[in-house]
Amino acid sequence: MAQVKLTKKELEHDPLQDALFDLVHKAYEHRLALISGAVAVLLVAGAALGGYAYYLNQRRAAAEAFYRATAILDDTALTQEESFKQAAAAFTTFVSQYSQSRLAPAAHLYLAKIAWHQQALEDAAHQFRQVLDEGDALPEQRAIALTGLGMVLETQGKPDQAKSTYEQLPDPPFGDLKAFNLGRLAMASGNDAEARRQFQRVIAAGTDEVELSQQAKDALSFLP
Repeated sequence: MAQVKLTKKELEHDPLQDALFDLVHKAYEHRLALISGAVAVLLVAGAALGGYAYYLNQRRAAAEAFYRATAILDDTALTQEESFKQAAAAFTTFVSQYSQSRLAPAAHLYLAKIAWHQQALEDAAHQFRQVLDEGDALPEQRAIALTGLGMVLETQGKPDQAKSTYEQLPDPPFGDLKAFNLGRLAMASGNDAEARRQFQRVIAAGTDEVELSQQAKDALSFLP
């Protein structure tokens, strides 16, 4: 993934933003393509299996509906406002019709992305919490939802709630992301010593997820 370089202002007041949501897309597009391919193969092999064939058809229908919704966001013929409006409607329909699909957490993350860009913070927080309430959500999806919910709480001026949200990130495997978020929060509050300690934890972990290690080094350069 291309390096995402954050400024001091972004680190303090506008954490990750598009970089976070680009990660959502990149992290799952390959996985979802594999799911779709597997469903297609199973449909051919199981066409005569009665009820199981119906289940597979439902699975394929969910995958196709999900892809149609994501394609709206990539439609260059639409303005950003139009694409957000249409995609939000498509994803809302998806989570209503396919609430048990393993793609439902990803759909909620896309709804959160749209709400965030529209500055609908309560809606974004609701969608992130939906992911956290999903029993089938992947660990990566839960980590993104916790980070996103923390971002919303920061933006709403609730640093203590944001901190407790970030602290829910399991360590391992997301200790580096937890430390990065806590470092940003400490920097924004003027606690330079704590910010330095957290960013050094990120660097020590040697992570390359969302270029966190490089971002932590950049953040340290801003500290006195």
